[in-house]
Amino acid sequence: MTKFLTTIFVLVNACLVMAQKEPATISGTLKDATSQAPIEYATVTVYSSADSSLVAGALTDSLGAFTIRTEFGSFYLKAEFIGYEPVFLGGIELSKDKSEFNTGDLMAGVSAELIDEVVVTAEKNRIQNSIDKKVFNVEKDISNIGGTAQDALQNIPSVDVDSDGTISLRGSSNVRILINGKPSGLTGISSNAALAQIPANMIESIEVITNPSVKYDSEGMAGIINIILKKNAKKGLNGLVSLTAGYPWNNTGTVNIDYGTKRVNLNASYSLQQKAGPGINNAHRETTVNDTTSYIDQNGDFSHNSITNLGKIGADFLLNDRNTLSASVSLRNSAGHNLNTTEYRYSDFNDDLTNIRLRNSDQTNNSLNTDYSLDYRKKFKKEGRLFSMNAQFSNSYEKNSETISQQSYDAAYVPDSSPELQQRSNSNEGQRTLLIQTDYTHPIKNAKLETGLKSTIQQIDKIYSLEQYDDTTASWIPWTGMVSNRFLYNQGIYAGYMMLGGKIKKLEYQVGIRAEQTIVTSKLIETNEKHNYNYLNFFPSGHFGIPVKGNNLIKLSYSRRIKRPSYYTLNPFWSFSDPLNFWVGNPTLQPEYTHSFELGETKYWKKSNLSGTVYYRYTSNVIQRIKVLDSTGIAITKPYNMNNMNSFGLELAYSANVGKWWRLNTSFNFFRNIIDGRNVGPEYSTDFYSWTGKLSSTINFGKGWSAMQMFNYRAPKGSTQGTRHQMYFLDLALTKEFLKGKGSLSFKVSDVFNSKKYINDIYGDGYYIQSTFQFIKRTFLLSFNYTINNYKQRRGGDHTPDVEMF
Repeated sequence: MTKFLTTIFVLVNACLVMAQKEPATISGTLKDATSQAPIEYATVTVYSSADSSLVAGALTDSLGAFTIRTEFGSFYLKAEFIGYEPVFLGGIELSKDKSEFNTGDLMAGVSAELIDEVVVTAEKNRIQNSIDKKVFNVEKDISNIGGTAQDALQNIPSVDVDSDGTISLRGSSNVRILINGKPSGLTGISSNAALAQIPANMIESIEVITNPSVKYDSEGMAGIINIILKKNAKKGLNGLVSLTAGYPWNNTGTVNIDYGTKRVNLNASYSLQQKAGPGINNAHRETTVNDTTSYIDQNGDFSHNSITNLGKIGADFLLNDRNTLSASVSLRNSAGHNLNTTEYRYSDFNDDLTNIRLRNSDQTNNSLNTDYSLDYRKKFKKEGRLFSMNAQFSNSYEKNSETISQQSYDAAYVPDSSPELQQRSNSNEGQRTLLIQTDYTHPIKNAKLETGLKSTIQQIDKIYSLEQYDDTTASWIPWTGMVSNRFLYNQGIYAGYMMLGGKIKKLEYQVGIRAEQTIVTSKLIETNEKHNYNYLNFFPSGHFGIPVKGNNLIKLSYSRRIKRPSYYTLNPFWSFSDPLNFWVGNPTLQPEYTHSFELGETKYWKKSNLSGTVYYRYTSNVIQRIKVLDSTGIAITKPYNMNNMNSFGLELAYSANVGKWWRLNTSFNFFRNIIDGRNVGPEYSTDFYSWTGKLSSTINFGKGWSAMQMFNYRAPKGSTQGTRHQMYFLDLALTKEFLKGKGSLSFKVSDVFNSKKYINDIYGDGYYIQSTFQFIKRTFLLSFNYTINNYKQRRGGDHTPDVEMF
């Protein structure tokens, strides 16, 4: 398989690297206008003065330098990076007599100075590449209208969101989710549920880091997804107001307000989100005992209703030209109410109906998450030398309660003589997290040394109880066969890293090592069951980039990663979604370890670009969920460590501007996973191929009108026990700008074909289950946006620290 993927990459590379006549060069450096510090990994593009077509492009290196090869002609240049206004330079003339042009130091700041009076209406590139990550600017994607962070992630290449909100990257769900570069209290106890409550219009960009460097936490086998929320950088009063109404019920109101002076920048945001809608949860089960098969059909309809408040206030204080202090407080409060009606139809070996059970549940949940952050940043006289410190405290609380009633009937739907079954469950869960870290950057000739320390302490306390109503005593008693308990979980991770990055001739490099000490203790109060873990690990990484002819950039990277078992997977007491399906944790789980390799290249043409990446991951102790049917017919799911998994993949992404009115983006990801689970059972080894594809198209009709289409397709995907069926869905959106671009009105149809259904086949010893789940049906959304003054989003800048990469 390795030879096969290598051959594919060589063929793709051969197609990308064509022999071109490029006798001239344009070179220079890009720096911060205020600090004079070099801006690395910025995008520099060259356009023809005749027709404004894209000619070539390159990325700045760690010293802010760039070199672009091109043909003779007349050109203008644009340099841009998130957080800075684009910088333009015109009047570039290249000929046989003058084949080299040096721009000198280009200065980027909040206010752009257009050199040589080249006036171009500029917009941030949707995708920006650097040596260790890709940045997707999603703030102007009208396909995200009325959506959430989960919806925005659906449209990112190689990222998938499953029915339960689980995020996967390149076919792996072992992904680390960050908000503004840090684990956040906004995501609380359940990051999957929280992402469904963060409005997409509060997101500026999404960073996908498939092979993180040692500056980042080592957690996350497939990589890191960093969600950057909007924040303004302009002086004076600025803001953004967004209102969305949808059917089924999906209403969101968002306000971002900022006020900036020379020394102080104040910012605040608030979002109110109301959601309600129907869904389905069906299943068909075939159970075989002693060569006799019986059947159960489960038909479930549910409605989900929720109200979420999300707010944040913050301040940035420029103490002097070299010292900055930032503070912020974030809060998320959510209340939900779900009603579920499920009919269970039991049939014998002849498929004749024998009895029916009707089950109704009423569930409420409430959560409160707060996040306090304090940042300090110091610049030194020496250019590029920097020290930063961050302290963050997050506190989350979540309460869930459910009441259940169940009545049994015969095949003719006549109630049996037994009384109605009544059950209830209650769960109270609290989490506290303290994070303290320091980072230091010291420039060396043609390089820079980076180092830092970090401590993360997490405490979780969960109380879970299950009760059943006893008609004889007319009281609630513990549920027979189920254990109520209290679970205490404490985790401390203490880390330090050192990394050297720079440039040797044309070769850019970034190498380093990270050490992490992990201490975990867990305890079940009722049974006094205790488990302790204490281990030290080292995680090296290396990233290398070299420009080649045609302004291509070849990137090679390696990193070692870890996936620690979560408290949920370690918790040994039971939880359930219905009486036929139970979940139990495994307190003996060990961490997963992965070696990750990537080789990629990006090719630029005048109006398009193509990037290709081949990747390989080897994971030991891979954690997989196994479903087993017990003697009473209950399916019990439990996680296990399996021997290993080998993952191979090929990723392609293509972007093009077809004229001035049509922009096209498409991506394709093919992967193969080989799982060795023979240590658990010979039937748990598997080998499967799958692929995903995404296509987005934006058409500008002129006079403020534009339309966007986003199509997603996922091929069937295997697992240790079955297959997930193929799935596809299409979103369409239309928008009209008015009030000189300050206002816009948009209409969107989400899931046009109502096809976003998750269908899974599971095979086990003596049983087969097919399940179908649909959380949200086709939705219609109308959205209004208005900009107050000159609101423009930024990431970091002079008044706040850059996105944290630790």
